[in-house]
Amino acid sequence: MAVSQQAKPYVRAVRQSGRRPVACILRSTARAPLVSEGGSPAVLDGFRAAGLTSAEQAVVPGTGHFLPVEAPGQVRRLISGFHQPECTPGEQQSAPRAGTGGGQDHGTAGQYPAERETLDMKQADGKTILITGANAGIGKDTARQLALRGDTARIYLACRNPAKARAAQKDLEAATGRRVFEVVIMDVSDLNSVRAAAASVGEPLDALVMNAGGNGGATPRALTRDGVTYMFAANVLGHVLLAETLVKDSKLTGVAVYAGSEAARGVPKLRIPRPAFVTSSPGELATAIDGTWFSSRKYKSTLAYAQVKYLAALWMASMGRQHPGIRFITMSPGNTVGTEALSSAPGPVRILMPVIAPALGIGHQLHEGSRRMVDAVTDPSLTTGVFYASAASKLTGPVIDQAGIFPDLASPEIQDNANEAIHRFIS
Repeated sequence: MAVSQQAKPYVRAVRQSGRRPVACILRSTARAPLVSEGGSPAVLDGFRAAGLTSAEQAVVPGTGHFLPVEAPGQVRRLISGFHQPECTPGEQQSAPRAGTGGGQDHGTAGQYPAERETLDMKQADGKTILITGANAGIGKDTARQLALRGDTARIYLACRNPAKARAAQKDLEAATGRRVFEVVIMDVSDLNSVRAAAASVGEPLDALVMNAGGNGGATPRALTRDGVTYMFAANVLGHVLLAETLVKDSKLTGVAVYAGSEAARGVPKLRIPRPAFVTSSPGELATAIDGTWFSSRKYKSTLAYAQVKYLAALWMASMGRQHPGIRFITMSPGNTVGTEALSSAPGPVRILMPVIAPALGIGHQLHEGSRRMVDAVTDPSLTTGVFYASAASKLTGPVIDQAGIFPDLASPEIQDNANEAIHRFIS
């Protein structure tokens, strides 16, 4: 193998680590050749930015040469960006492993990650992030904004619907010009689905964004097989299992972000009452989880939603105290237009609210709500365990610690009671 002067420090480092050097021409963003072999070149732009450094092998289309990468999915994304690629999904190529004369088949280029429902997620250079509910609204736009940051290497779009997930993946690739998105199939209201998705994580995530949720669909008061309302299952229970499984398995190392809501502290101008409990014991809080709190009261969907988001914020605070090495941030995106939150609302509301809410100062645009979520992931000055949302009587603008508005949020006893109540429904 002939090695250019520019490549020698890299090859030396690879050899010292026991890894094989690259068996093809690699070019930096300045298009200076790094490594060559036998006049059979394969050009990969952005090599240094990609930071390909390990011994795993993937075939470069049309060359029969192997490229060492940190994860096969990384090279597949880079390969798929080539002009006139010579491999199509389903094809495989074989060639001798770099530095050997064997003929083993190590072809992997045809296995595109978007076509798999579970993934072997391996750490790449830069940050690796998983976002639930990432096929639309705030989750999708948060993925877009994070992808535009130079320190983001991979974003997993955790979604329930495979077709919608892959459509979102294509949209995001077109919007950002980056192929950093991969699909994970996960229904957060189904604990078995969550377990399967968590098991597919092969290496630590730098960030987990728990964005999936909603009002529980057409039957928010109906119970899942775990005995919780669909509203609670979709917003909280699945996320609790996901985050705690990742932490237990050392697969979450940086920050967990939960999409909160000002509803958790009450929003009088929208006629959303503040959640109120007599003792806030685990047993009493559990009645908001299984819906029995409304057994002797008139059901109010906005209050049920407020209770759900309140319990989630309490659980996040409890996790922050239990795991000081990881930041747990609850962040409300604010009253954001352009999401699917109004999908079940009457037609006039769906049409007018996106215009009226920002004009009246009670709502903001999608990119502004998503920006809050991005800040929660990237701003190290935010304090673990804190619930950040708009100021009192506001639904947009700067965020503050909500415990200053609703002191119960800062009570370690109530936080732990909420944690105990939630775990009554996880077996």
